[in-house]
Amino acid sequence: MALLRAMIKTYQGNKMDRAKIKRIQQKRLRKLVLYAAANSPYYQRLFAGAADDFSLEQLPVTDKPTMIANFDDVLTDRNINMSRIEAFTEDLENVGKMIDGRYLIFKTSGSTGNPAVVLYDRQSIDVSSAVAAFRTFTRKEDYHAFMKHGKRTTGVFADYGFYLACGMSRYLRLKMPRKKTKITVDVNAPEKEIIRQLNNFMPSMLSGYPSNLSLLADYDELNIRPDVIITGGELLTDEIRRKLTDRFGCYVQTHYSCTEGGEIACECTEGHLHLNEDLRAGDCLTLPSSCPITRPVPTRSAANSNISIGISHHRAGSFRNKPMWDVSPANRKGMIFHETKRQGSNRFQHHHPYHRQLLRSADRLI
Repeated sequence: MALLRAMIKTYQGNKMDRAKIKRIQQKRLRKLVLYAAANSPYYQRLFAGAADDFSLEQLPVTDKPTMIANFDDVLTDRNINMSRIEAFTEDLENVGKMIDGRYLIFKTSGSTGNPAVVLYDRQSIDVSSAVAAFRTFTRKEDYHAFMKHGKRTTGVFADYGFYLACGMSRYLRLKMPRKKTKITVDVNAPEKEIIRQLNNFMPSMLSGYPSNLSLLADYDELNIRPDVIITGGELLTDEIRRKLTDRFGCYVQTHYSCTEGGEIACECTEGHLHLNEDLRAGDCLTLPSSCPITRPVPTRSAANSNISIGISHHRAGSFRNKPMWDVSPANRKGMIFHETKRQGSNRFQHHHPYHRQLLRSADRLI
């Protein structure tokens, strides 16, 4: 799928009613399951007893540890395996480059105890880019200001290894070397270096972990005027949202995404997270230990898991079971705070006082 086609479909998805979205979900779900069963030994075994007229609730559920243990059999491209991936990722010069010219390799941090390897093909990248273009910005005026000021984007994330943020950023830089509108600032760098890079680049859009951006806001030496701040990776609390708004004088928003599932939900001006339903089949579900799939979570109630099946493509499609917080703001406290502490402990490693201060802030939130 070319980028233009992905953008057209994403734009059309914004205008679909729920009935049409459901029809598209069912069509793509069936296509995905049939493709996986025909090309993946793992899914062939898993779906062996599935009826021809299956529904989502009838499909067997798998989880990340099981998929990791059966990684080679999960893949639908039989030319790729874990041994080749490990050899490819030993060289950090390969960050942002495609193995076999077909797949970007990303790794998760393992904050939940089960680090994963995820492959993105060009179709996955096109869909992610289209969603970013049409759904990342909560307000149109912020998008227009961003475009007017040259689309200058800075992400303050971990800029090392095969992680999604730095890997995708480097891929785009390698693909468009003359385009100087996007940089990634390493969150592990000393605070003076982070501030120097931000001041020199003067981003129109600033993104990063909420707790990290909150600490950066305390430095008077930081003299940037972003048009919008978009956070990710942690819960954006009301306190941090207000602090960033007051400090930088711009709109502050968040979104929910993950390496395994891409852009799962985008925020509206009311502070609600809305699922990208046209790109996946699934929902927030309650999951008692005795039952793999039961029922959708009612509005304004908490979910303990998210069953998400990517239906925007089938090459790297997988069936995922990943923690998620409630999509309404009423019940988001709690789960993500615990997740934030684990991620922070892995991410910053107590390198210097700036990062120790960040970890202490995360502990206070918990």
